[in-house]
Amino acid sequence: MGERKRLFLLVLIMTTVSMVVVGITIYVLYGTSFEQQRERLVETAQSQARLIEAIARFDATNERNDPGFYPDGATVATLSQIIDAHSHYKGFGETGEFTLARRAGDDIFFLLRHRHHDLEKPKPVSFDSKLAEPMRRALSGLSGTVVGLDYRGEIVLAVYEPVTELNWGIVAKIDLAEVRGPFVKAGIIAICAALLVVLVGAVIFLGVSNPMIRRLEESENLLREQFAELDHIYANAPVGLCLMDTDLRFVRINERLAAINGKPVSAHIGRTLGEVIPGITPRIEPIYRQVMESGEPFLNFEVRGVTPGEPEVPRHWLISYHPLMSEEDTVQGVSTVVQDVTELKQAENELKWEFGVNAALSELYKPLISPSSSVAEITTTILDQAKRLTGSPHGYVSSIDHTTGDNVAHTLTEMMGVQCKVEVEHKKIAFPRGDDGLYQGLWGYSLNTLQPFFANSPETYPASTGIPEGHIPLKSFLSVPVMLGGELVGQIALANKKKDYTERDLEAIRRLAESYALAIQRRRAEEALQEAHAELEMRVEKRTAELVRTNEQLKKSEDELRILSSQLLTAQENERARIARELHDGIGQSLSAIKFRIEDALGQLGKDVAESSVNSLNSLIPVIQSTVEEVRKITMALRPSTLDDLGILATIAWFCREFQETYANVRIQKEIGLGEADIPESLKTVIYRVLQEALNNVAKHSGADSVTIFLTKRNDTIELTIEDNGRGFDLKEALDVDGSKRGFGLGSMKERLELSGGSFSLESVRREGTTIRASWPG
Repeated sequence: MGERKRLFLLVLIMTTVSMVVVGITIYVLYGTSFEQQRERLVETAQSQARLIEAIARFDATNERNDPGFYPDGATVATLSQIIDAHSHYKGFGETGEFTLARRAGDDIFFLLRHRHHDLEKPKPVSFDSKLAEPMRRALSGLSGTVVGLDYRGEIVLAVYEPVTELNWGIVAKIDLAEVRGPFVKAGIIAICAALLVVLVGAVIFLGVSNPMIRRLEESENLLREQFAELDHIYANAPVGLCLMDTDLRFVRINERLAAINGKPVSAHIGRTLGEVIPGITPRIEPIYRQVMESGEPFLNFEVRGVTPGEPEVPRHWLISYHPLMSEEDTVQGVSTVVQDVTELKQAENELKWEFGVNAALSELYKPLISPSSSVAEITTTILDQAKRLTGSPHGYVSSIDHTTGDNVAHTLTEMMGVQCKVEVEHKKIAFPRGDDGLYQGLWGYSLNTLQPFFANSPETYPASTGIPEGHIPLKSFLSVPVMLGGELVGQIALANKKKDYTERDLEAIRRLAESYALAIQRRRAEEALQEAHAELEMRVEKRTAELVRTNEQLKKSEDELRILSSQLLTAQENERARIARELHDGIGQSLSAIKFRIEDALGQLGKDVAESSVNSLNSLIPVIQSTVEEVRKITMALRPSTLDDLGILATIAWFCREFQETYANVRIQKEIGLGEADIPESLKTVIYRVLQEALNNVAKHSGADSVTIFLTKRNDTIELTIEDNGRGFDLKEALDVDGSKRGFGLGSMKERLELSGGSFSLESVRREGTTIRASWPG
């Protein structure tokens, strides 16, 4: 629809609605106002009539009492009072008035006009005239309301009431035009306002609705396109589609499904299932009925058959049935989807075959890789899987004897004949080569050509030479040579499958043959490995015996070296003790004697001895004393006598004092947690030498200012620990240094400890100090 038409229709609708609303509103308001005006006129006319009657009765009474009181009569007096009173009454509305009249013969004479007193006195009106209808009714003694012509010929709303006391009639009336006027004016204004609102609303509506309408039009166009596309998809869908009504008549069908049914689309529409495809109707009609009764879809119903175009090709279809529901949730029909799954079925069968072959290969995995599996176990497993894959009741699995060339079958079946050469001891059958070096008969054909083959009519196969007497009949035969690289190593043969052998059977057995070849390769490798292993074990045993002898010799040499080292240290300590005694008893005593004799000689010299001689002798005494002290130090350094006389604890105390006297900047703390009796005699010298070497290293290398010595006994273990806060060193670097450069100190301590049955450990961190630990079983 064009924009102008849409605007015109919109304005027309809105105007009509507005007019109807305005008209109804004015009509309701006018009716209400009309009724209110009528009630007011009724009230006014009745009250005026009763008032006039009261005045008339009053004047009549006065006239009877005093006939001269009203010279013109009581009726004239009453009319005079009424006229006077109404001359001061403003009235109501623009045209509202009271009229008072009487009947004289066949005419109506008006006595009073309230509003239109300025007009000429109206002429009498005939009582039968259509004019002055309200007054005629009042003079007829009636009371009520009427819309009619007054004495002027104007349509008025009039209320008429009789004045029975005087036989007059009174009418209160108002022009109907005055009652309608405000509503007509309001209606015109409302109509104008409504038209204005309609126009403004139409403009606004168009401004607002145009984008919406354009979107709706776009949506409508898109919907049309989608429906067209849907029709296109329906017509060209890769699956068959159709729509059936509740009578199972074709409502719609696409070309693909029509082609499957072998009839054109036009031959389906309006016809029933039985008319179009009577062959499968008994199978699928119950499904349609079930879907229509239950309202539930029926999915993936499989149907097998052929199409008229390709009757020789078996096909597979999956059919799904979907109910079409109405808004009332009732089934209106059934939508059918037919999918050709022939290729999928073929792929599924291929996958099943592949899965079966892989399952067979997986069954071979354990016997093929297990070192404990025998050739019989391997070949039996292969034959079982080959028979299962092909459905063959008979067969054998063999290997080629690499020395004789015989084809040795490791599995026995009833198909083996009496002409086979059987090794009774090992229960094997050997198929020998012929004099020409070739294997004989149908079984030998694949071994000679190194090509797999099958024959579903063995007796007509060129290589067939018949079967031995007693051999079961051969209805079909399949043979696959087992190749390892280019070498023939075995054979898998099967016979008498119920159906014909196929290329797929040949491929399955070929894969088994590959696994069998790997098994033969593994067996060969195992045999070679066993031979190599046996030879290696022999060499290892021989080499082990040599190593045992060498280790025994090394252990003996090590024990001798330890004994020698121990003896050497003992001899060293003994020699140190001897030298110390010699120094103490020999040179030390001699120097003391010399010092004593010089002092005695100085005491015996007289005063006549030259002073220079006395001074010379006096100068010798300090030298001799110093020499005595040096000899004592050397003696103590070689082996302190306190060690033998007072024990190790006193010797440690002495040595620490001597060390601090020499190295005053180094503070030594001792924590001794055992007694002299807790230390065996054999360890006292070792403890002293370790302590001596450790403190000498502190003085020479560490730069420490504090040393702590712990000597305790814990859990029957004597422990010696020397800690310093020196500069420390990298232990790995120190141990990696060549022994000739590392010094004798650490090695000496470790050697002494190990020879004494103890253990030695050393911890050192740069800038954090060094800790030496030695321990011996107590």
